[in-house]
Amino acid sequence: MLALASCGSDSEAGTTSNSNSTGADTGQGTSRPTTLETTSTLTSDETSQPSTSELNFEYLDLDLGELFQETNVDISFPFVVKGDDPITISHLKASCGCTDVGLSVEGQEWPLNTPIPGGSKGAIVGTFTSAQYQNVKASTITIRGNGLKLPAVLNLQAFIRRHFELSPSAVRFGQVSARSLATSPYTKKVKIMSSEEMEIKAWKRLPSGIDVKVLDEREVAEDGRHVSWIEISINEQHGAGMVSQSLLASTSVGRDLEIHINGNIVGPVRYAPQDFLKFGAVNQGMAIKRVVKIISTSGEETLPTPTVDFIGPDVFEWKLQEKEPGREWAVRFTLSSEAAIGRHGGKLKISFPEGTGITPHEVKVSALVRKAP
Repeated sequence: MLALASCGSDSEAGTTSNSNSTGADTGQGTSRPTTLETTSTLTSDETSQPSTSELNFEYLDLDLGELFQETNVDISFPFVVKGDDPITISHLKASCGCTDVGLSVEGQEWPLNTPIPGGSKGAIVGTFTSAQYQNVKASTITIRGNGLKLPAVLNLQAFIRRHFELSPSAVRFGQVSARSLATSPYTKKVKIMSSEEMEIKAWKRLPSGIDVKVLDEREVAEDGRHVSWIEISINEQHGAGMVSQSLLASTSVGRDLEIHINGNIVGPVRYAPQDFLKFGAVNQGMAIKRVVKIISTSGEETLPTPTVDFIGPDVFEWKLQEKEPGREWAVRFTLSSEAAIGRHGGKLKISFPEGTGITPHEVKVSALVRKAP
C-alpha cells in the first residue's frame, strides 16, 4: 500500500456512490487554464429543489498509472442520471492546481446550475498535469448539487517520474588523494534512465578537472525506459579541496540533464582544523589549550618536518611536536591566563621545503577573553 501525498481535500464533502468499479482514460491531453473551483453564486444545492435522482458514476477512483513530469492527461469520470428527476450540479472543486475540471452532458460542455435531464449520460472531465511533481501524486474532485447522495468525492492519482533518473542519484567520490590523481583519474560509472532514447548534445556546465565519457552500452528496461551509461572522472586539474558541484548538459530530448557530484580531494597534507583555530569565549585568568594537527594523507610516503611560524600576540604560546615521524605533527597552543580582556588573534604559517610540491598553508587563530563572573 502506497502512502499518497495528496495535494488537498475538501473536509466537508462526503464520499458516496452507487458503483465501485474503476477505469481510466489516459489519453494525452492539451493544457487548459487551471480551474481550482467551478461554481456559481446564483443558486446552491442548499436552496435548490431537492431531486429524487442520483448520479450513478461508472467509477469513483481513477489511477493514471506512471507519467513523466510536464505531461498533460485527459481525465473522465462517466455517470448516468439515475431517475426521472433532473439533477443540478452547482459546484465542482479540484483539491489543487494539478487538476482542471468541468462538466459534460451527452458529449457537450454543460454549464453548472443547469438541470441535467433524468436518464442523461455525462462525465466530470478535465486535465491532470504532472508538472514537476514526483512519485505518487493524488487529487480529489468534490461535486455538490441537489441530487441524492451528493456531495460526492472523486479520487485520482498518478505515479510521476522524472524524465531522467540517475543511479547513483548523486556521484560521491569520497576522499581522494591529489597525488594519486596525477597518475590515475578517479572514475565513477553512472546509469541514466530516460523517458525516451537520449543523446548528450553539449555540456553547458562542466567544471575544470571533470571529464565525462559516454559509453556505448544501451538497453531498454522492462518499463520501456531507455538506459545508457556514462563515466565521470576527476583529474589532477581540479586541485585539492571540497567538491560540491553539478554538471549540466543539453540533450536530444529537449531537456537538460543535471548531475550532482561531491567529494574531497586532499593534498599530501591534511590540517585539522583546516583554516580556523578557535578558542571561543574564555574567562579571564584561565589558561586554555588547543592543537593544530598536520597529517600526511599518504600511507606510503613520508614527509619532511614542516617549518612553523606564528604571527600574533604573546598571549599565545605554541610549540611544534612530532607525533609520528614523517607522518604527523601537532602545533600545541596555550592561551595565557594573563591575557587581557578583549579579542586576540594571529596566523599560524606552515610550510615545507622547496621541491616537495606542498603549498604553504595558513591557519587563523582567535580568542575572546571576557571578564570572569
